Amino acid sequence: MQAEGSAYHQRYRQYDHLYGDNFREHIFPGRELKAVTYLEARERQRELRQDWLNLSRGFEVLVTPGGPAVAPPHGVNTVDIQGSPMPFREALSRLTRPFNFLGWPALCLPNGMNDEGLPTGLQIAGPPDSERLLLLLGHHLEQALRIVDKLGIEPKTGKA
Repeated sequence: MQAEGSAYHQRYRQYDHLYGDNFREHIFPGRELKAVTYLEARERQRELRQDWLNLSRGFEVLVTPGGPAVAPPHGVNTVDIQGSPMPFREALSRLTRPFNFLGWPALCLPNGMNDEGLPTGLQIAGPPDSERLLLLLGHHLEQALRIVDKLGIEPKTGKA
C-alpha cells in the first residue's frame, strides 16, 4: 500500500509540504521500497485474497463496526483505544484497511451518535464484484435506521 500510495502521489511531489505528518510517515516511505519487496508483498496479497475468499464462502457480506472509536471532534489528532492514545487516522482506518488491502468493496455508513453527539458507523464489505449488493443493502439500512432523519443528512438524489 505504501508503494502504490507513493506512486499515486508522486505527481504531487511539489506539494509534499501540504500533506499531514501522519500521511507522510505512512505513505512516503513507499518511495524507497525495492522492487523485490513490492513483488513479494503482491504475492502475499494474492494469497490472503484467496484465504479470505475461502473463509467467507457462504456469506454474501460482512458487517463490522466502521472503526474502533467514534469520530473525534474537529481538531483532535488522537483517540483513546483501550487506554492508549493513537493517531486518529490510524485508529479510524483500522477496520477498513483489511478490505482495502484485499481489494474488496466496502461501504461505511453512519448508524447513530454517542452521548457527546459524535457519529458512530458500521461497515459492510463483500467479495469482489459485490458493489451493487453493498449499495442496495446500505440504502435499505439507511432507511431502516432513519439515518437522514436522525443525523440531518441531506441525500443527493441526482435530481435538479
